[in-house]
Amino acid sequence: MKLKTLALSVSALAVITAAVLWFDRPREPSVHDDPRVGRPLVDTDVLRDLDTLVIRADSADAVTLRRDDSRGWIVAEAHEFPVDFPKLSRLVDSMRGAEIRRFVTRQPVRLERLDLGERGLRLGAGGDTALDVTFGRTSDGGGVYLQFAGDDGAYLLSNNPWLDTSADAWARKTFLEVEADDVRSIRFTWPDDRHPPLLAARDSADTPFAADAAPEGKMLDAERVTRFLNGLKTTRFNRTVARGDAEARDARPYRRTYELTLFDGSRLVFAVGRTPEREVPAWARDDDALDWTAEESDAEPETIPAGPVVVWLEEAPEGYPWAEPAAARAFIVADFVHDRQPAFPQLLKDAPEPDVSDVDETEVE
Repeated sequence: MKLKTLALSVSALAVITAAVLWFDRPREPSVHDDPRVGRPLVDTDVLRDLDTLVIRADSADAVTLRRDDSRGWIVAEAHEFPVDFPKLSRLVDSMRGAEIRRFVTRQPVRLERLDLGERGLRLGAGGDTALDVTFGRTSDGGGVYLQFAGDDGAYLLSNNPWLDTSADAWARKTFLEVEADDVRSIRFTWPDDRHPPLLAARDSADTPFAADAAPEGKMLDAERVTRFLNGLKTTRFNRTVARGDAEARDARPYRRTYELTLFDGSRLVFAVGRTPEREVPAWARDDDALDWTAEESDAEPETIPAGPVVVWLEEAPEGYPWAEPAAARAFIVADFVHDRQPAFPQLLKDAPEPDVSDVDETEVE
């Protein structure tokens, strides 16, 4: 064989060998051969059967949202309070609309630049883990990088679901969930003996409330009762405390109680209380420097401000989502909730004078 022909054969063989090595090399999957690309992050079947949602972050404890058969969705780490359902719906909608745009990389150096591991999301359905992903930084072109559990590759997701890792932020803040039209009667009870309990009742949602026994010359202000009831469903708590906590214990003697009977026969009973502002004389202060045996002192009395407004849920209808956690917790609400409670005189108005034209003239004679 001539030397030139041999050289050409060797060169051709080298090209063929290089080509084989090129096509047989380990490759990162393309859009065409990765089954995840172009698909939604979560299948509709998973969302329909969803019963657990765990949000985690490196800098915070995990938040577990769980569907209870009798109470609906609850926040496990927030005393099992009911979930803020509109907020949960927004998260589910964002997951439903999220699509895996493309595969990004498996190279360790590139993976480090994606900041994977800052946040995570795990979905459970029917007792099985349906999705477990870790999110990274937001892409410059939009979307967010993510990695599936057990996979060493990273993908780009079309949108960035907002994963709030505060358990308290996931709890529903409205806890007096009653519609005014569902109330057949309400009994107002005050903490002192200056005013007797007042019962406002009606036969149907279309008839006004009336008092069972109003003082002479007075009648129930039905509109005032309805306004009070309408405000209940918007009452929000800022935080909660144990029912035996000092804030709740000290306010309890000053509570007003409201007993609501609904048209279905069930009852919702709650109370609102607040420790009033008070003055403490100098000798009674908890101060080691003072002479406790001397009740006379030139020191000015100390003014102790009013305490927080506390609401206790005492009785609730069967299946009421707040009944179980409220057995252990009291709700701290805004000051205006205390101020908008109707006083006894505010629930009454002057009764109309009798129309003299309706009186029989023979009776006058």
